[in-house]
Amino acid sequence: ELSIYGKDSLFEFVIRNISYPNIRDRYKEAMQKLENDDPELAEFIVLCAYMHNCHVPLSFEMAYDYFLGLYPEINYVDIFNLKKDSNDIIKDYVPNDNNQKYEDMDYYYPRSRYAASVILDSCSVDLLKNVLNNVIENIGSYRICDYSIFRKYAFDKRIVFSAFPSWKEGKKFYENAYVYDRNNPYVLQQGALYLAQKQQYDLAFEWIDRAINMTD
Repeated sequence: ELSIYGKDSLFEFVIRNISYPNIRDRYKEAMQKLENDDPELAEFIVLCAYMHNCHVPLSFEMAYDYFLGLYPEINYVDIFNLKKDSNDIIKDYVPNDNNQKYEDMDYYYPRSRYAASVILDSCSVDLLKNVLNNVIENIGSYRICDYSIFRKYAFDKRIVFSAFPSWKEGKKFYENAYVYDRNNPYVLQQGALYLAQKQQYDLAFEWIDRAINMTD
């Protein structure tokens, strides 16, 4: 048993030993345990899943900046240890086309897009909210490889709806994202859809008008 456990991260160990037949239920239970027992590792895994959901890998530099903003005493070794402790949940990213822009540092991604989706669905609302807020607070857009791709998915109303049950907090996130993304009208459009889904129709129409006026 000890030798088997030694090959697993805590996350993997929990998943293997939970009797739920549904893999999403297993992930949910594992994420709950991980958030309690090792919150930094849980946040690293969700950060990586969020980036993968945005169709970009998480670079070592991005992860370092993210956690440095939360824990000023953190060092490079701590980031390597988070990756190591995630075991095979998080893998080293190797592009299919041998793109040289990925050769300057380590990049990470969940072992599958399905795994990324399940992780985002399984983590707590508070953790998902923190990750979205901390990305735009701590990671400069210039740090994100393929930022033009990232921005198409990072502020989608569906992920924001999951992270921000409170429309006031969601509105604040979109306001910050709008500044972060250099006044991109797409952010306003997604914000308007989010606000409409939260039944804040007056604000939604106002934001749509702002977006239209920017694109005229």
